[in-house]
Amino acid sequence: MRLHLSKLNATPETFLCSKAIITKSGKFVSLVIVFLVSAVFLVSATAKTANDCNAKTVLKRIYKLSEFPDPSQTPQSYSLGGVVEHAGLPGGFTTLFNKDRGYCSSVDLGLMAFSQGFDGVKGWEANPNGIVNDISRLSEDLLVIARIIESKEFLSQPEQFLHRECLGPKAFQGRGGYLFQFTTDKGITAEAFIDSLSGNVIEVLLRYDFVEAKIIYSDFREIAGFTFAFHSELTANISDLNITMQTQSSEVNEPIPDSSFWRPETDRTKVVFPVGVDSIVAPLEYYQGHLYFRMSINGSKPRLFLLDSGAGGFVIDAAHIEALGLKTFGSQSGLGIAGLVKFNFATIEEMNVGGIVFKNQVASVLSLGEGMRSALRGIVGIVGYDFLARFIVAVDYDREQMTIYPSSQDVVSRATDINTIMPIYYYLNVPTLEVKINSEIGSFLIDIGSEYSVLLHEHFVRANSFEGLPKRIAPKDKGNIGGVGGSLPTKAVTIENFDLPNLHIQDQPAWIILGGEGVSASTELAGNIGNGFLDNYRVTFDYPHQRIILHNPTSD
Repeated sequence: MRLHLSKLNATPETFLCSKAIITKSGKFVSLVIVFLVSAVFLVSATAKTANDCNAKTVLKRIYKLSEFPDPSQTPQSYSLGGVVEHAGLPGGFTTLFNKDRGYCSSVDLGLMAFSQGFDGVKGWEANPNGIVNDISRLSEDLLVIARIIESKEFLSQPEQFLHRECLGPKAFQGRGGYLFQFTTDKGITAEAFIDSLSGNVIEVLLRYDFVEAKIIYSDFREIAGFTFAFHSELTANISDLNITMQTQSSEVNEPIPDSSFWRPETDRTKVVFPVGVDSIVAPLEYYQGHLYFRMSINGSKPRLFLLDSGAGGFVIDAAHIEALGLKTFGSQSGLGIAGLVKFNFATIEEMNVGGIVFKNQVASVLSLGEGMRSALRGIVGIVGYDFLARFIVAVDYDREQMTIYPSSQDVVSRATDINTIMPIYYYLNVPTLEVKINSEIGSFLIDIGSEYSVLLHEHFVRANSFEGLPKRIAPKDKGNIGGVGGSLPTKAVTIENFDLPNLHIQDQPAWIILGGEGVSASTELAGNIGNGFLDNYRVTFDYPHQRIILHNPTSD
């Protein structure tokens, strides 16, 4: 259940393909799932209401502590199991924690499963299609907060690791207590309501970018001297992300094998690369700013798909489900550039592109709409992270082809035409790059589903006083960008100094997106870089090594 960026739009004239957030397998929920599946271990205690709001003083009184911080308040280990309901699907979960080894959580909904783990320094996540990657920044933030809340580390960690602030008295569900804010040395923050009488954490408020969620804990039971919540409910500003969990079994301070916390390997059995070859060349069609290729589904004739690094996985247009013989399950929703989109899931038994065979892949299913189908030549679907993450993929815009290498290939040492190598990190499975705009740094999505060169989000523009960027006249510019949920106005501008790693460009054409409630309203993202910029180069997407390589364009 991971939130994916799977950007989709629907205006033929000014069409920006990569702009909607699709929660393929409900990503955000799995990121906060550790709050729900892991019990909030707290010592039940009766305490006087503090006369002041000093965090240390209040916490000592609530928990009757003689010293603070008190390392004895943190359990050494625990294991949990129970049932979960999400996206219209019932399932089960397990969570393991060890104070020294870290913790991991897995959810199995029958038709799709996923897991993630974090050792306090580095983490991993495995998606429903068996791809294991380094944990995203959002995942890490929420996992760190989960550990703080669930394992009572707000009582045991020294100040240099965790800052505690009492925000004041609060009443909640007839209880008296205090609202606390916990902030790590990495700047990760959450708010928690602690009942003054029981010491239980009853409510946790999470905010990350434009996502807001509230978790309510109940059904507190004591296990091995610790009190924790057996029931939890998540409600979010994206309503279909809501989830309910019930713990059914738990063990505290019992041995857990170290191997339980080891990072798993990507499942190689789900993809078969042709034997005896070190690369596959597949034709692309670069048409009106978009990249198309053909892929067979369950033995069908090759069908047209869009290649989109802004997509968090595989997406199938609902209009083709019956013809492809696919059955949908579950229900989910995600935020687009200007609204909400609902979708289902389907399992595809086999996909074949250039002789590479994908087996039993989970895809999102949604209606692209007539406008999008017309603008995108009637595509069957969109291919993004779940394809690109398994290989090294070189896109040649001029020759209209992509070369697909196994992830073990060394494409750098053999190349003689490299312009720059740019390190990337992932924002919900979409590659993101640090870019300097007139000396101000922002995170930009690398988005080959977009026909535009550079898009600037309004928040980034306002935060850096870029409203005065020089205006320009853009040919065929309609002054708006179509997206899921509607369209948004734009303004064509020029960026005087545009700096990527080891690459400086003067007078870069760009557009400012005005408004938005989804991706374009993000406070974490500054904008998008699309094909209008990237097609000046040959581009290698090397997800396995977390880098994108710009090559000089084809000389012949």
